[in-house]
Amino acid sequence: RLLNASGLQIHDVILDGLIDTSTGRAAKAAVKIGDSNPVWGGVTPLGDTYRIVINNVISRAQHTVLIGGSLAESSISNVIKYEATGEPITYSSGPQFVRNLMIENIKTMSIAPAHP
Repeated sequence: RLLNASGLQIHDVILDGLIDTSTGRAAKAAVKIGDSNPVWGGVTPLGDTYRIVINNVISRAQHTVLIGGSLAESSISNVIKYEATGEPITYSSGPQFVRNLMIENIKTMSIAPAHP
């Protein structure tokens, strides 16, 4: 979870390689960026969270990548969502809080059961 509030910035972060191996109940999000909750200061101004690189994420979470705040000049690539409904990338704060986001190779797939 990348959470900034009260004028703090988050920038120059690389997350490369996250595999969700959970069993039972699925998590809400594998990766969460920001938060729109007023308790945390609401959505940060566009430009406060920037140059974030998210690569190689595999998850069955409800939201594989959840953008709950603002995000600019960043990249999300090689994301696989499996065994869960919905889109791999969720913009809960709204697309107006996203600028210059490069998105590549995003997939939703079902995992076939193992053959005995």
